[in-house]
Amino acid sequence: MRQQEEYERQQAEIEKLEAFVRKNKEGNLSRQAKSREKTLARMTRVDAPNHDRKG
Repeated sequence: MRQQEEYERQQAEIEKLEAFVRKNKEGNLSRQAKSREKTLARMTRVDAPNHDRKG
């Protein structure tokens, strides 16, 4: 359950960062967009939880 929450939280953060980069890559905020793009590249991704467990 905890891994599921971490995964969902991270996916929301990734989506937020990617949206900012898409929106601001070619404008006044391009420096911030590039920085956030680097943050995305450095981010350690949490694997999607495996729901095949039985127990």
